[in-house]
Amino acid sequence: MNPDEIKKIFEKSQKDHEQFEENQKRRMMVQAAKEVAPSQGGAVTTDMRVAEILEVHPSAAEYLVEDWNLACISCPASQTETLAQAAQVHGLDGEEVCAALNDFLEDTAMIQAEEIV
Repeated sequence: MNPDEIKKIFEKSQKDHEQFEENQKRRMMVQAAKEVAPSQGGAVTTDMRVAEILEVHPSAAEYLVEDWNLACISCPASQTETLAQAAQVHGLDGEEVCAALNDFLEDTAMIQAEEIV
């Protein structure tokens, strides 16, 4: 391989990486647009099904797993189980989980809004 070929490969790799980064930003913006902050009418309630929460707020999945040890995203019961029921099964207070989740979602929405601007 001659130096010109190596340079072309390197330049293409840089362009591909830049395109990847741009696509990643675009995906984050689309995700932010899909999620509605609790203060803007997107509040989670204890009687919502876990699957419904995850559909409306995909970022809730990681939060529920990491902060509350609720592996709801992989549980078949999430299709029919409410947040209160899921919390109860794990010995947690559903109201406390719900309030903390809404706080997390509000903070996440504010951060995403700042990143978009």
